[in-house]
Formats: sequence, structure tokens, C-alpha cells
Amino acid sequence: MNTILLTVTKSVINHLASGDFSQRQVAIRHASDQLRSAFATARKDRPIHICLGGYVNLVVGDTGAIWRSHNARNEPAFDLIYELLALKPEKPMQFTCELAERQT
Repeated sequence: MNTILLTVTKSVINHLASGDFSQRQVAIRHASDQLRSAFATARKDRPIHICLGGYVNLVVGDTGAIWRSHNARNEPAFDLIYELLALKPEKPMQFTCELAERQT
């Protein structure tokens, strides 16, 4: 089973005090080997699709973070994960995570 540790950093929360939600990001603190290999190739033009907990689909378009701006089709789910993690900044939360097919 693949797992991923995600967190929202205090610096991101402070940076977003102006309310620019498009700059929200969730930091990837650790990922299982298969995920880490896939994330190493992630770019905005080469996104990696993941599924957290068998339920939440997100797009990784950066090697070290999941950005709201890369998740236009998944904004409600992204925002919920962001808000949950922002309750305890810097404290990573572990999720089961699988690579997913491209979302339509």
C-alpha cells in the first residue's frame, strides 16, 4: 500500500493572508517509492493524477507540492484537504495514496 505525508506550511498560510486562493499548496513531506518516482517527473504540463484514501482525486503538477492552480477540476476536494491540514500547520498527515488514471 502506497502512502503519502502531506502538510500545509506556516509560510504558505502567511503568504495567503491576502486571500489569493490560487496560490494554496499542500507540501509533500514523504511518499512511498512508487509515488516518489512518479512525482519526480511531475510538471504542470505533465501532471500526475493521484487518489487519496480511495476517494479524493488530485493532480500533482510539481515535484514537491500539490497546488490548487493545478486542480481546477478538483478545487472543492483540494480546498477541503487544504483546510483540514491548515488546522495544524507543519504537522504532516498520512494518507493512503494511489496513482490514478487521468481524470476526465
